[in-house]
Amino acid sequence: MARVLEVVDRHYADLTVEVLSNPALADLAVFRDDAAQAQGWSEQVWAFVPDRHNAHLSVYLKQPDRMGADLRIAFVARRALAGWSRPHRLCGRLCRVRN
Repeated sequence: MARVLEVVDRHYADLTVEVLSNPALADLAVFRDDAAQAQGWSEQVWAFVPDRHNAHLSVYLKQPDRMGADLRIAFVARRALAGWSRPHRLCGRLCRVRN
């Protein structure tokens, strides 16, 4: 599970993330589970946290059709549908704890 902090200014984000409605077009299908307590390397499950201290990464979520996203995601309704749809340079790096 990746603990994610959503920021409102892209300059304070580790990644700029484009949110798509179609999972087939996304690099990563994400299952959102803010109540998740599990700790692991499940990058496809995101829990949004309220402060930077507890987050693995900070993201700026942007609307589609604008240039400059580091990652394209789509939220899915079931955990079984979540996962990487194609090789990506960020695969295996979203859950690393900040130093």
